[in-house]
Amino acid sequence: MSAIPHDQTDTPFLLCHDPPPWLRLLLLGLRHYHRVPHVVCDSAAELTALAAQPQCEAVLLAIPSRKAAAFAILQSLREAGCTVPVLVLSESRSTRLLAATMEAGADEFLPHTVLAVELAARLRARLRRHRLASRAAPLVRTAFDLCCDIQHLRVSWQGHPVPMPPVCRKILFLLMERPGQMVAREVLMQFIWNRRSPSRTSNAMPVAMNRLRTALKAAGVPVRIATHHSSGYSLQRAEAAASQEA
Repeated sequence: MSAIPHDQTDTPFLLCHDPPPWLRLLLLGLRHYHRVPHVVCDSAAELTALAAQPQCEAVLLAIPSRKAAAFAILQSLREAGCTVPVLVLSESRSTRLLAATMEAGADEFLPHTVLAVELAARLRARLRRHRLASRAAPLVRTAFDLCCDIQHLRVSWQGHPVPMPPVCRKILFLLMERPGQMVAREVLMQFIWNRRSPSRTSNAMPVAMNRLRTALKAAGVPVRIATHHSSGYSLQRAEAAASQEA
């Protein structure tokens, strides 16, 4: 198994799995011109194990033709409790693929033609936000007997686990900041996808909200996600939201 050298913990460390040729060229540029070292993992299990080490600060994944395998790796990372930024590079610029990738737990979705200088800048920007958020923001929120632990990627109700996709945990975490009050759609978009909207025609937010509602209902949690005339959403007790939810 590869190891992360302990003498380079002052620089952002990338973990990569099975990089295609174009990504290997990018990695060379990151290492030699932008001082961003990396470790190439031989398997998904190795990637998950190394991502748990404190020296790892970011993960870089490529989505070539085998999209299902890449999604499985991404989901296993998040389910294992990996909270570091994950940047995904793809040969496709499909809006549908972008939304699915972000929903699976990615923090950035970039074309494979991205230059090393831009990738390095985006990586460092993500790391700055991640470090500041880890120090300044509360990582556990509670409301209506729900508990959302964003650091360890866990949601529970009255002590019982409530499984849900990564993007749903992010949405729930933000809604739990002000239970019963509306959170604007634009704020949610910015928090989840780091932009106002994945696309003018994308239905990523309604799809994510439906999945969150499904996960809460399946676990028997007596709360509802209320829709406020398509301008925002709020987390409410079941009886309070019954008249508002679309």
